[in-house]
Amino acid sequence: MDVGVMVLAAGKGSRLEPLSGAVPKPLMPLGGRSLLEWNLTWVAEAGLRRVWINVHHGGGAIEAALG
Repeated sequence: MDVGVMVLAAGKGSRLEPLSGAVPKPLMPLGGRSLLEWNLTWVAEAGLRRVWINVHHGGGAIEAALG
């Protein structure tokens, strides 16, 4: 079965202010990587290859970070 996964990355991070500043919550660093990178790593380790990322706040920055 070809299964995909939806990663929710639309958070503004307002509860993390002032730590978040202008950085969208999914791009906040934790242990040398962004929260989004950690999630994508876990998705890949689970063997899932089809990924959709739900972006809203800071969507352009998230797209730029992923390349």
